[in-house]
Amino acid sequence: YAALAKALYGTLRAPLLFWRKLTSKLIDWGYENNPYNWCVENKTIRGEQFTILWHVDNLNISHVSDKVLDIQIRLIELEFGKETPLTVSRGKVSYYLGMVLDYYCDGKVQVNMN
Repeated sequence: YAALAKALYGTLRAPLLFWRKLTSKLIDWGYENNPYNWCVENKTIRGEQFTILWHVDNLNISHVSDKVLDIQIRLIELEFGKETPLTVSRGKVSYYLGMVLDYYCDGKVQVNMN
């Protein structure tokens, strides 16, 4: 039982430690905390909003420019993909935390959880 309690404790701390490291690095890179959700950071890049949101270690990022996305993904990869490479998916449909996010209609997102 003691080993299980210790393992659970370590597992519970891991997301907090990742959150601290990620937010610290994003602030170093010029991102600003969202005052309403501590797992959302924003930055204006080339006059447009760049948003990073996450749950535990699953990040969802957005910007209008693919080139800006490439650069930011590379920064994140250099910092957080040292032991295990990042899995990156792009396109009009993405899968995030059990949801299917469909961006085919301009200005709208359709969410499906089937």
